[in-house]
Amino acid sequence: MCLNPSPALLDVPVAGRLLGLSRAATYRRLGEFPLLPTSGRKKVVRAKLEEMIGRRFSDEEIAAARVAEVSERC
Repeated sequence: MCLNPSPALLDVPVAGRLLGLSRAATYRRLGEFPLLPTSGRKKVVRAKLEEMIGRRFSDEEIAAARVAEVSERC
């Protein structure tokens, strides 16, 4: 699996997991996330999310959240 070391955009479930939310809770609170305005798949703007919560996510945290999300879906 190839992981981008510093993604500017995060998948919605990964962003939620970084905040300690379940997948269902993340989608219930979707309006609170800084989403990229597109008509396709929703993406969370990492820099704006980090600004909202007042901290930066390390590449390791993002990689772990991605792995956890993928393993939960399998």
